[in-house]
Amino acid sequence: MSYVIAYVDGVEAERESFVADSYLQGENNMIVEAVDPKHKPNVDQMVYHLLDLNIDALVTEYKLSEFAVVNYSGKDLSDCMLQNRPEFPCFIRTHYEKEAIQEQMDVNMVYKKPGPDFIRVMIQIENYRARINDRQNELIALMKIDPDERTDGQIDQILELDHFLEKSLGGTYAIPKNLKRDIFVGKRMKLIEEAEQLIKEIRHQLNGS
Repeated sequence: MSYVIAYVDGVEAERESFVADSYLQGENNMIVEAVDPKHKPNVDQMVYHLLDLNIDALVTEYKLSEFAVVNYSGKDLSDCMLQNRPEFPCFIRTHYEKEAIQEQMDVNMVYKKPGPDFIRVMIQIENYRARINDRQNELIALMKIDPDERTDGQIDQILELDHFLEKSLGGTYAIPKNLKRDIFVGKRMKLIEEAEQLIKEIRHQLNGS
């Protein structure tokens, strides 16, 4: 199984070093997409570009704006990626580890250069894939329950799982959960109303006969 990792850094030598490190560590099943941020000065443009590459993980330099004409940092990039892909494997690679951690970042995402270790990246990718698979199975199991027997808690869980999976696969254009709930519950209420109307008609016929 192969892994596609994007590495974003404004310094060409750093990009080349990252690619070389992946080979030196013997990770032949890893494809590294070295990305120069100067071609995507806006963070949204960069995220869309990365998503188009179908990457499995993102590794980015922290101080992107120091070496490229961009208006975002590595933290901004990882935050934007996580908004589009919840729980997606993201890593910050920097010489300014303490500064990055102080910027209210998840310490598990921040690594001092030359980190992170490629084995750690692959483990995070596998964990992410496993979580998606588990949630797909959980959603399938919940959808097999008779709609008339589902509890409100189960409906909430269906919507939560569906939203996560849709964001994981499609991201930007996922339908808001509150709207989905209105649709989901609305359909159920419509069925209930139709059933009640049918019962009334049957009773009316019985009482009239």
